[in-house]
Amino acid sequence: MTRAVAVRALCEFTAREGDLDLRFTPSPSALEGIVGHQRVSERRGPDYRSEVPLAGSHQGLQVRGRADGFDPVRQCLEEIKTHRGDLSRQPANHRALHWAQAKVYAALICASEGLASLKVALVYWHVDLERETRFEVELTAQALQAFFQQQCDAYLAWAASEEMHGAARNAALEGLEFPYAVMRPGQRATNGTRWPPSQASDFWPRRPPVARWGTPARMDRAMSSTPWTLSRTPGRDSSTPSRSTAIRWVSRPTRASSSVTRGRSWSSFDAATHRCRAARNRGPV
Repeated sequence: MTRAVAVRALCEFTAREGDLDLRFTPSPSALEGIVGHQRVSERRGPDYRSEVPLAGSHQGLQVRGRADGFDPVRQCLEEIKTHRGDLSRQPANHRALHWAQAKVYAALICASEGLASLKVALVYWHVDLERETRFEVELTAQALQAFFQQQCDAYLAWAASEEMHGAARNAALEGLEFPYAVMRPGQRATNGTRWPPSQASDFWPRRPPVARWGTPARMDRAMSSTPWTLSRTPGRDSSTPSRSTAIRWVSRPTRASSSVTRGRSWSSFDAATHRCRAARNRGPV
């Protein structure tokens, strides 16, 4: 099975170390970041290449991205980051993630250009002072390729785990029986009017599970055919059951989630039928 992932997404998933808090304030805006990249590129020579498209693969995982800059004369790949404030205050986990992105791009460009070694540089541009701070190392293509494969292997291991869980979840959903054999008068007609819109590809992720889903009959049909991707938002209250609690209730793979609207919170967990319903009499949170 072939999978595809962007370089930045790959590194943010596999190369984060230490504290997962990636805030470094005050931070530049998106527009200031674009202008900062342009300022750095303008300082380079005529042979300098900006936004270099790169791609590579490892065991069926396709990795794509655009390197910020490459100097073929110096054989140096640059990863450009914009910032504000004192760079010495930057947490180590930020720097590690930036180096990971630079190394993955360097591995891809070594493979595409046939280079034996490459200079890899982190370039930090202060958007207010228009000052450049540079960190540079020289690495062999073999070391860069090993690092690239390490990140890909970590991502593929997670993807395989998710695929196994998805297969077990779908098998469990296929074996579920609808608990209400007889519908109330008028319920079938209501279910028929509500069911077709849920076939749209963009219906599932955009609507809270209770506010617009209506009857349990509709919920059961949708659950049997829709990938049931659930998450538990950090910071939700303890009344939302956790996965460990769910395992004690039912043997089949189960997850818990909570969906939050402006005024209320819904808990979406049912061990017996996986149906979503409003938390019993819960007020605004």
